[in-house]
Formats: sequence, structure tokens, C-alpha cells
Amino acid sequence: NVRLAIFGDGDINKRIYAEFNSSLLVAGWNHIVGRYNANGLAAGVSLRLNGVDVTTNGSIGTYTKLGNFSNTLDIGQSQDSTFRLNGKIDELYIYRNRHLTDNECEAAYEIFSSGASLI
Repeated sequence: NVRLAIFGDGDINKRIYAEFNSSLLVAGWNHIVGRYNANGLAAGVSLRLNGVDVTTNGSIGTYTKLGNFSNTLDIGQSQDSTFRLNGKIDELYIYRNRHLTDNECEAAYEIFSSGASLI
């Protein structure tokens, strides 16, 4: 599965997440957008694949907040390195204090699928 997990106070046992089955990935290039709107709910985490919302939400433990902590940001692997990406990541963007709209996600997919870049 492809998963975006948000850990409460850096605790692996307190998290909310969105995921989708990796069988939805197409051969070759895929555009994945992970979003979190900071509302503290699993429903606030979402994943879009090639412009389409493919989110299944879940939670583990009691998530309280995304705290300020010194843990690393793990991209392409699980926090404990149990699961690792089998592929490549290109053109990674992280927006601070900003939640992309559905229309912005769809527009980004159209731009990238044409071979262009946001930069």
C-alpha cells in the first residue's frame, strides 16, 4: 500500500493516515499528492493518484496533535525503515502552512503529465 501517516507528538502508536492499494499504480509514471489539513482527524489526510482522490483513511491509537519535535521526515520508507519504496521519487514539493485544493492537485497532475515542471 501507499500511505501518508501523520504521527501525534512523534509517537508511532498515535497516528492518522490515508492510504491506497498499490495495485492502483500504473506502469511507468505516477503522480501522487499527499495532503494534511491539520484538523486532527483521519479525514483530514488524503492521497490523490494521477489527479483522482483514492483515499482510504484510518487511525491507530489516540492522535492528539502534530507537535514540534525533532524526529526526521521519512519519505519513501516507514518510520522504522520496515517498508521502503521500490522506485524513484522525482520533483518532490512540500508546502508549509498550505493545503492544496482539489483543483490545484488536478492542475499539477496535468502540468506534470505533459512533461512540464512547476519550477
